[in-house]
Amino acid sequence: MAPTTLCGCLPARVALALLCSSGVIALYLVRINLSVAIVAMVHVPSTKNVTRDKLCINNREELSSIDMVQGPSNSSYEIMSSGLQEEQIPDKIIMTSMEKGSILGAFFYGYFTTGIIGGRMAELYGTKRVYGISMLMGAILTFLTPLAAKTHYAFFTTVRILMGMLQGVVYPAMHSLISRWIPPLERPRFISFVYVSNCLGVVITLPLCGVIIEAVGWEWAFYVPGIVSVVWVVMWALLMHDTPQQHPRISQAELKYITDKLTQQSGGGTKPTSIPWKKILSCKGLWAIAIAHAGNMYGFNLLNTQLPSFMDGVLGLSIKKNALLSSIPFLSRFIGSNCWSWFGDMLNTKGFLSIYVSRRLFSAIGMVGNGIVLAIVGFVGCNEMLVVSLLALGTFCMGATNAGYASNDLDLAPNFAGTLFGLTNSFGFGFAMLAPVVVGALTPDQTPEQWQAAFLSTSGLLILCVTVYLIFADTEIKPWNFASPKEAQDEKEEEERQEFIQKHSHGSAVSLQKL
Repeated sequence: MAPTTLCGCLPARVALALLCSSGVIALYLVRINLSVAIVAMVHVPSTKNVTRDKLCINNREELSSIDMVQGPSNSSYEIMSSGLQEEQIPDKIIMTSMEKGSILGAFFYGYFTTGIIGGRMAELYGTKRVYGISMLMGAILTFLTPLAAKTHYAFFTTVRILMGMLQGVVYPAMHSLISRWIPPLERPRFISFVYVSNCLGVVITLPLCGVIIEAVGWEWAFYVPGIVSVVWVVMWALLMHDTPQQHPRISQAELKYITDKLTQQSGGGTKPTSIPWKKILSCKGLWAIAIAHAGNMYGFNLLNTQLPSFMDGVLGLSIKKNALLSSIPFLSRFIGSNCWSWFGDMLNTKGFLSIYVSRRLFSAIGMVGNGIVLAIVGFVGCNEMLVVSLLALGTFCMGATNAGYASNDLDLAPNFAGTLFGLTNSFGFGFAMLAPVVVGALTPDQTPEQWQAAFLSTSGLLILCVTVYLIFADTEIKPWNFASPKEAQDEKEEEERQEFIQKHSHGSAVSLQKL
């Protein structure tokens, strides 16, 4: 999956990181756009009157489309879009809070089902095909989303589920790529730069969609990301190579360096011809990774699907300001991830920390730190800058997990990196997809008290999951990563037999031509 080098001095794996990073940004353009667009396209009727002292009224003066309608004599107020009743809002799609949460969560209903398939397909057929086809079909569904949203709730839900299924293959496929391209000690840095480019995707998508929606309407918040995805697919098809050996312009020095480092990690062992499912599923270290991933992704999904709704419902920000401030924590996570990974690599390379200690330490920093911050955020009130600053601190800490558990499955079995990541990612997102639904159920009226419950429950979950990981974490490479001696010998004999057949066939063809 390596791109063509951009110049003679740029290593192929660095160019690979740049191409993959841009792909992750494009991936998130079509995933996260709904989080902002749904604020403009959906109206959620309040289930009860909300008292003035529980809303950030000063911020609501920024909203030209919001009127305050005085309620009964108890001086409570109900927020209504344009001061109109539901049936008088022609440009809005009417949904309950639960339906809105379900639509935001529908992507993940599909996402968690295809991770294992994606990882295994990439191991067999290469990441170039798996990632490229996923992005192209995802772009088509993105173009279709406005029509689906206006047609029927079920159609809308189906499109989002299908998009989730397509994107579910991407990260496991990239994990397979890493096992073929990236030396072990460079993997945390590569994962942080490439994988956490999803935060750059969010940082770009939220403000961009806010501007687009104000300028030309919410439908174009889907059309523009779709166009970007198509352009990226063309670049991917032209520049991508699945292995260093297939790269037409990689230097011999870099090729030798990558090959030597990967051989050193494997000890010269041979990859098995079949997947040892029983041994994989009984590996406690792998399940520790899956549990940590489930908790961390729940917290991340709470932010990337519900943060704009929190900014709108509690802080009452305009769509443009909402989108801008909502993007800041994700930029902080990207910066934090790369800082922590660089720091972790330095400690590991110089021998200050073992891989085992490093994985556990950075997982604890990422999940406990973010958990503490989320517990505080719910009690801050209407101070929007303090809210954003705290969330940015929490996501900066969250970035440490990429030097922690997120790199751990590559330690256990690099030959099955795609399959293992597909398993842990499917498990993690199978649980994390509950985040928008649970938050929707906990915050029907978007009051600060309801959001306190949402943040506190997420904080407790993060700390619980990382505690399980710290107890059961494992970094030793597993024997089932390699073929048994008999299987390796059989494979060698088969390769020799095929080589003999090819030589014999070639000789026969030459003889026939002479005749």
